[in-house]
Amino acid sequence: EAMWSRFLPHYDVIRQTIAAGLLGEVVTVLADHGQRLWPDGPRRLADPALAGGSLRDLGIYPLSLASMVLGGIESVATVGHATDEGVDARVAMAVRGSSGAVGALSCDMSARTPTTASINGTWARIEIDGDFYAPTTVRLAGSDGVVLDEIVADPFEMHRGLRHEACEVALRVHAGEVESPLMPLEESIRLMEVMDEVRAEDTSGSVLERLAHEGARLLVDALDVGLQEAGERDGATAHGEGTDLPRPRGALDTQGQ
Repeated sequence: EAMWSRFLPHYDVIRQTIAAGLLGEVVTVLADHGQRLWPDGPRRLADPALAGGSLRDLGIYPLSLASMVLGGIESVATVGHATDEGVDARVAMAVRGSSGAVGALSCDMSARTPTTASINGTWARIEIDGDFYAPTTVRLAGSDGVVLDEIVADPFEMHRGLRHEACEVALRVHAGEVESPLMPLEESIRLMEVMDEVRAEDTSGSVLERLAHEGARLLVDALDVGLQEAGERDGATAHGEGTDLPRPRGALDTQGQ
């Protein structure tokens, strides 16, 4: 599956930030992944027999981020558009986690998109620059938009992300373990199930109104809750102790090495 993004240092920062409660209650996650790969890209992406389409090549990245942030994906609603050959050119997904937090995710193989992401809580948010799934800059912003902390990506690291997954594999093999708690087998299977659910829905361009309305309702409900609670706790993210982003730790920390 090679979900190498889960092992990147800034993903570790995201997990620590959420666990520390710096965002308040997480209510939404937004992420997009679009690359200009069709119609002039690799033939496999246009061929249904070769598992073509944007979802399995690009959409897995925002889905994986959302699952990590939301503590798993309980339900998904989908709209999209298919190519003449029958693979998905672009897909928009509304997902919901067990807490009621939701995600708005998209993938597109016909256009280059910003490939950014944000994780939004009632007190603060995490902003992830493009490409969010590779080594990049991450910042913590308060509910007033003021940047409280930022970790700027090292340009040297931007194309060396796979080594962090390799380090994790080496650690687990040395410990005699068969999976990583950062990406256990159960999570891999569930993400495959979610993608199967997405593919089973109509992405031919004839939008299923029920799914569209359900996805929109989930987002509106979560945003209403987030705005209400943010107003009640206004000022909770003012400058002071506890507003710095955590730093990468353990095997993911490459500083000084």
